[in-house]
Amino acid sequence: MFGAGARVAFLRRFAVACVVVSVMAAAAVVVTDQFSRKEFAKRTTVRLAAGLLAPTTPAKPANFLLFGHDEFGNSDTMMVVHVDPAVRTPLLVSFPRDLIVNIPGHGLEQLNAAFPQGGAALLIKTMESDFHIPIQHYLQVDFTGFPKIIDAIGSVKVWFPTPVHDPYIGLNIPQRGCVSLNGQMALAYVRSRHYYVPDNLTSPAPWTWDYSAQQGGQGWTAVGSDIDRIPRQQYFLRTLAQAAISRTGDNPLRIIGLVDAVMTHLTSDPNLTLNELKALVRTFRQVKPADVEMTTLPWAPDPANPNRVVVDYPAATAVLDQLANFTPPPPFIPVLVKANTITVRVVNGSGVPGIAQKVLNLLVAAGFRSAGPAADADRSNYTHTQIQWTAKTAAQGVTLIYATGAKSFGQTPTTADTLGADVLVIVGRDWNTLVHHLTGLPGGPRTHHPAAAATTSTVASSTTTTPTTVDRRYIPVDPKTGGILVGCPT
Repeated sequence: MFGAGARVAFLRRFAVACVVVSVMAAAAVVVTDQFSRKEFAKRTTVRLAAGLLAPTTPAKPANFLLFGHDEFGNSDTMMVVHVDPAVRTPLLVSFPRDLIVNIPGHGLEQLNAAFPQGGAALLIKTMESDFHIPIQHYLQVDFTGFPKIIDAIGSVKVWFPTPVHDPYIGLNIPQRGCVSLNGQMALAYVRSRHYYVPDNLTSPAPWTWDYSAQQGGQGWTAVGSDIDRIPRQQYFLRTLAQAAISRTGDNPLRIIGLVDAVMTHLTSDPNLTLNELKALVRTFRQVKPADVEMTTLPWAPDPANPNRVVVDYPAATAVLDQLANFTPPPPFIPVLVKANTITVRVVNGSGVPGIAQKVLNLLVAAGFRSAGPAADADRSNYTHTQIQWTAKTAAQGVTLIYATGAKSFGQTPTTADTLGADVLVIVGRDWNTLVHHLTGLPGGPRTHHPAAAATTSTVASSTTTTPTTVDRRYIPVDPKTGGILVGCPT
């Protein structure tokens, strides 16, 4: 049913996490050193220039760059795994394939163009120069062996909250419930971009589809983007990890075929030792799949090309800082700065006409000083209100975070990025949902000012806030808690 093209589409976006992280975590069964050395020797090493990789220190944090490619050499899956033995909770950060970056020697291109133009070395250089994160080790997976890996694990039980059909990929689940997926069905599940569920969950309409005309599905609704399926893929990743751990635990002999299937399709940097690979595996073995932190580098549509994306600063700053900082920062206790000493600029990123001026009026009424007129932001689809400051105005930025209640913030390189002010406020679509603290600020007006009286503003808005809850029709969640689900509900 699934040819090379079907495998390519899946492997580009997902399988690197499954194969290297989940499977290797499950492979932490105690085996003999002789077996370990024999299997480790099956890997391929890639030649890299001296000094390209950041130095490593035993028992210290490290960043592993995980990279996947198909049988044609196409590269689309890039992930950095941050492992800190002291914390014992790995962080997995996916980097979008269509992210526009500055590839050294080639200029602005998509991130997935780095490998075809310069191999592993250029990809590592790009990650280090664009995102300022050290890379200690490189792991590359050849996915022609993916079916063998799935066969070594066995079927995976997946929870379907509703009946599901995807006529383009061959996914057909006629009723809700727990379903054991083999390799081909699992491919269809994580690849699905036309994920149809019934409009009436109590009494679904009969599923009909004209395959010759590629139309139908009356009474059913489909989700059709890469972004929509990410949470579903994360659910499957955690479920696969748990299945692999359980299966190898019940039958340790399974580990032989599993490790062999992985190692024969693995390429690493020459500096990686068997002990370091074991340490990576042990880190994942120590935590439950539901507790592994997985995220995607925050991104935004590229203003120059809606089919491409750019890094969403300052939202991405915190994620990159986690990857770059190898020692826990000292605890930061914010001290509010007097409002009348802080200059602010306000720009409208919400798409709601006039909201930036109203927010500026509220801030001035609360005691802040305007550094210029309200204006439009670089784009009008900011979901979250953002606070930006420079290295010299961090305390001022914290004060604006407290005053506005913004949940997205970070540091920018220069005052040009804050439009000449101490702090830049980008008003997002969530403004009306934030809890503001615009009264009683140090350096604020001594007398009550009606414009700043409310803890939440009453700025009129025709835009609704993007919901943060999970749509249970499309993504399995724990029916008891509404939180992360692994496998089927108990």
